[in-house]
Amino acid sequence: GDRVIEYNLWPLVHSGIIRIRVPDSLQARLNSQIDALLENDRTPSHALFLQGEIKEGKQLTVRCPDEEYKALLLASCEKLSRAVLQQDSGDMQLALDQVWTVHQKAGDFNPLHFHSNARSHFGFSSFLHLRLPPQLNAGQQLCAEDGEGRTRGVTAFSWKTGHGSVADRLECPGQLECELAEGFLYVFPQWVQHLVYPF
Repeated sequence: GDRVIEYNLWPLVHSGIIRIRVPDSLQARLNSQIDALLENDRTPSHALFLQGEIKEGKQLTVRCPDEEYKALLLASCEKLSRAVLQQDSGDMQLALDQVWTVHQKAGDFNPLHFHSNARSHFGFSSFLHLRLPPQLNAGQQLCAEDGEGRTRGVTAFSWKTGHGSVADRLECPGQLECELAEGFLYVFPQWVQHLVYPF
């Protein structure tokens, strides 16, 4: 007969990424705050500190981040650090370093890059799609027949370069494409490389 084989599986991964649904009320308030930043000609540009190839859009410094958003970010970092370390984060102190906005327009993109911070040699980064342009939507990822159409405007995490078929080596793919959806906050270790495709 059929023999039952008992087994354990330990995935060989370096770290993790966490995704949190932002409350609708917070998302609406953040959109209003960002709209005010965009309308203010004195809002400082953050472009000098970023890798983005943003020619049509803007990258703006957020000097006074929303308090509820700060609390959500720090709580998310705490959850991710506990999950990755598999223990309480102990003496680790979490603090916000910088917040900025990217207003990506058609043709703009962010090449493969990672972040750093001024407070520590390690830390977390995050991104949140507050408002997608009308030409981008989750359906395009499901319906596109070509790979390029599927990735238009998509943010992707990349932790290894491809060398042929991963199936031939029984490896997990080295890239994770995020869903094109508003209101999801992604938090990840700052060393994780990521990019945003043009649309």
